[in-house]
Amino acid sequence: MKWKPAAERQALALRARLLETARRFFSDRGVMEVQTPVLVSSSCPDPNIPSIVARPSHSDPMYLHTSPEHAMKRLLCAGSGDIYQICPVFRDGEAGRYHNPEFTMIEWYRIGYSHLRVADETVALIQQLLAVCGRPNAPTEQISYHEAFMRYAGIDPHTADAGELAKVCESSGVEVPDSVAEDRDALLDLLLGVVVAANFAPERFYVLHDYPATQAALEC
Repeated sequence: MKWKPAAERQALALRARLLETARRFFSDRGVMEVQTPVLVSSSCPDPNIPSIVARPSHSDPMYLHTSPEHAMKRLLCAGSGDIYQICPVFRDGEAGRYHNPEFTMIEWYRIGYSHLRVADETVALIQQLLAVCGRPNAPTEQISYHEAFMRYAGIDPHTADAGELAKVCESSGVEVPDSVAEDRDALLDLLLGVVVAANFAPERFYVLHDYPATQAALEC
């Protein structure tokens, strides 16, 4: 039986400094820390984020939350004001180099902030966390979804149909699976991940904004 943890003390100490820095970041800005339940009664409504089922002996099956979003939005509706949370979250079916079934999430909400102002704050937080790791600040570029597609894929994502998007994929050497060949939104997602984002400079931060409404995780 292997009883020793995988994390060395140096990694644990760095993680502690990162958490301390994140909490100071929000405290300095007057954002209140909250803690909401990890065990919830409903699964995530996003079909692409599967939940992990828990089975308490005293109740019907429950779920380990995939994010604290819903509980935090209830607090917002009740008048909590600006809030943030650092907590473990759980997502089934995700395991690999970039994914783990359990990981730590920072989620926060700002009253009256525009999406671009929140993006600026996100970059500021990341810059402070990178400084703790001894990494230099990186330049940031804000670019719209439309501009990114025009610049790096040569196509208007708001007007192109599925056939036109598929042709751009093929001309860029991207194989289009039959399952998405006529799915316009799936093709946009494929182009963004494989063609557009591949042209982003690795030493820069990119804030990609103003996605089409159809690219939202949950459509109304």
